[in-house]
Amino acid sequence: MALDRPQGSLLLEMLNPDQQPRVDALKGSLGGRRLPDGLPGLLAWQSGWDWSLYGLLVSYALVQPYPLLAANLDRQEVRGIYAQAPRLPGGRANASAVTEALSTQIRESHCGLLPESQVPAMLAVQQQRDRRMAERLLAAPIPALLFAGTFHGRKDLGVPLHVADLDQTQSVAVLLLAEQGSQVFASAADFVWYMPPQPDKDYCAQLRP
Repeated sequence: MALDRPQGSLLLEMLNPDQQPRVDALKGSLGGRRLPDGLPGLLAWQSGWDWSLYGLLVSYALVQPYPLLAANLDRQEVRGIYAQAPRLPGGRANASAVTEALSTQIRESHCGLLPESQVPAMLAVQQQRDRRMAERLLAAPIPALLFAGTFHGRKDLGVPLHVADLDQTQSVAVLLLAEQGSQVFASAADFVWYMPPQPDKDYCAQLRP
């Protein structure tokens, strides 16, 4: 895309708002110079996001003329939402089909071991993350590109629904990455980029008694 048109901004789920000053300071200090060593430390990169997967993307964006923007929630915000979920305005993201599908995904991603009483709070956090990403996407210089996880990006469950709830005049295009052999419905994405399948791994095995 960078070869076909100017880029307005890049937003990352992997960056929290409290990291934005570090990102901005680093971009502002480069002045055409090469990136310094120790980027993860300089950016307070979170260990939960494997730097070997995201480092090249972040490094590329840091030396571009457009802004690199945080699109997630801070940990303190997540704790507050978990303790007391705020009201989520809008009808699309609140539809029962959406909340039920996301709740099912939350149960499955926690290997069926999450107490049912915690599912509503986890759902609230998930949807508030989507709402924050939508807000940041709408406020970002255009054309804006959001890089996020699959369930955040899905047209039928994630950020695009929140964009529509916030501003019906705006449209988004969704590209999902998927493993070859998997099925992606048109309701979930506009484009699908199929990647080689990964080796099967039972991530729940170590959690089972």
